[in-house]
Amino acid sequence: VAASKTIVSFSVEVIGAKCSSPFLAPCEGADFEQVMADSISRVRTSVADNESGPTAVVKELAKFPFLVETQIDSYVEAWRESVHPIKETRAEIKRFVRAAEQVTRRIASDVVLRLYSISCLQTKTLLTEKAEMLKKIMLSNLADETREQSQAMVVSFEGILGKLKESPEDPEMLAQLQDYVKTCDTEIDELSNEISKAREKHDMLEEFEFDISKEDFSLYWQAYGKPREINAVRMAAIPRQEDDRLKFMQKLQELSQDFQKELQSIEADIAAFVTYKDLDQAEEYAGQVMILNQRLVEARETGEVVNNREKLFEFASTSFDEIESMTINFKPYADLWTISAEFTKKFPTWTDGPFTSLDADAIEANVTAWWKFAWKAEKTFEGKKEPQSVAVKLKQMLDDFKPHLPIISALRNPGMRERHWAKLSAEAGEPIVP
Repeated sequence: VAASKTIVSFSVEVIGAKCSSPFLAPCEGADFEQVMADSISRVRTSVADNESGPTAVVKELAKFPFLVETQIDSYVEAWRESVHPIKETRAEIKRFVRAAEQVTRRIASDVVLRLYSISCLQTKTLLTEKAEMLKKIMLSNLADETREQSQAMVVSFEGILGKLKESPEDPEMLAQLQDYVKTCDTEIDELSNEISKAREKHDMLEEFEFDISKEDFSLYWQAYGKPREINAVRMAAIPRQEDDRLKFMQKLQELSQDFQKELQSIEADIAAFVTYKDLDQAEEYAGQVMILNQRLVEARETGEVVNNREKLFEFASTSFDEIESMTINFKPYADLWTISAEFTKKFPTWTDGPFTSLDADAIEANVTAWWKFAWKAEKTFEGKKEPQSVAVKLKQMLDDFKPHLPIISALRNPGMRERHWAKLSAEAGEPIVP
């Protein structure tokens, strides 16, 4: 106790911390218990005074809460899922860089105090490594994003080039390609803007000394050079498309001439139906009807194509009203021989075919409908001997067949039983078996 009176304070400043008194006060008093109590109190005070150093270290570490608390995986995943402008990404990476520098500069690896020796090396290393890791992952993600952006730009530019180099198969396609040459500026400008954004990202990667691969550099510069290539191809496409336009104009004239010949041929073939009168040739004439109907459908389609192309080339529009007229005029003949063919096909079955195959309801419906048609057709073809004679003959044959309808209907009734057939057989005097 007496020796403590001569001890000089060994207090040193650590991170701005000071003890409350520069010297340990000597113990006083004759009573030993009191002396011991005073000594313990002074030691306790000295220990409390020396806690200021560790407390200051903890306060310094508390200045980097985002480094201490951040979980790398969850942080990176959250960052990827949200959209961040390049300016915000740069600021975030700089925050990690500054944090690593400050941890290195402001926190000593070892802190030696009067009563404590604090080793901060492991904590310091963990924090700086975490900051570097976050920076590296952020930059790697940015490099991946830039690569995907460059790949997408190259694909889009190649699509534009392919469209500009495309050869038209018809005037409609030529019109679309010519319009594309005039209007693809917007698409090119949007992609050029993407190039600028990709350049910003590359600049930032270089700013933070990220090792960009040779392939990524090549991909970016490939996209960078595409607008100039597109411009050259675009200029070359204009005269080529004009040559195509002249060729298609010539083909349109040839198509129009051939189409007029086809319309004349259709008209002649329709006129031939006025002379047809042989009911036995109904099936053959019905086949011709099918062909002519198809030719009329195709004629309408061709007429629309010709008119549309005339509009594309700013030609006067040609009228094809005769197609509709031919269709209307041909319909009575088409119906006459179509129904006649059906009648001549089914009539032998009605009269000489297996009785059990007859459908009474269907036969009655056909006879009724066809007779009405024949009656109208007889009047429609007034003054036209051949087709009118066919309608008259068809109506007469149906009239002759009508008396058989009640018998067919009765005998083909689903309610007929064996006793009914037995009764019929007895009255007829010979067996009648269905």
